[in-house]
Amino acid sequence: VLGVFGLCGVTLSIEEIQESHTAENLKDSIMNVIDSWNLNSKITGISHDNTANISNAVKLFYDQDIYSNCCAAHTLQLAVKKCLDLSTCRPLLKTASKIVASFRQSSKRTYALENYLVEKECKKLNLIQSCPTRWNSTLDMLERLLELRSAVVVIMSDRTLFNSKIAKDQELLEEDWEKIEILVTLLKPLKTATTVLCADQNVTISMVS
Repeated sequence: VLGVFGLCGVTLSIEEIQESHTAENLKDSIMNVIDSWNLNSKITGISHDNTANISNAVKLFYDQDIYSNCCAAHTLQLAVKKCLDLSTCRPLLKTASKIVASFRQSSKRTYALENYLVEKECKKLNLIQSCPTRWNSTLDMLERLLELRSAVVVIMSDRTLFNSKIAKDQELLEEDWEKIEILVTLLKPLKTATTVLCADQNVTISMVS
């Protein structure tokens, strides 16, 4: 608690729903929690993600003046993920992910990267692999690739570490690096917005118009 008027979060219930996660069953589960804490007529809204079953479950509360508040951060995340899945982005991200995997799955390539950074007196950094369920990890992956671009290009040109076939398959042209720079520039503000919207110590609903 931050003070008399500070925000705080309280977990009222954690329950496993063994039945099928239909809108009706989810609604009943939420209603049981409300009833057990004697919160009837005290709930004005329910915040939730954008999955169809929970969205439909909350709609079943409309006759009780309980309204649906879709999570703005999740909505933003879905929009960004949809954009990253466009044909203009998908092949580039696939190649970038392949490069990271090639290093992370090979101790020889990893050591070569570390040695290069030491020789050039650069900060010791590791490549970051993206996670399909977290678009901001894609930004992290691209930013780190840009930071380590010189080292990655030099090591991938070493045919004792990358044979011609793999090097060709995972090659990033100058125009690809330029696209990565553009993506990073576009995604950074969205990452900031997501971080702000996910804050649990500040009122965020007033930021969403």
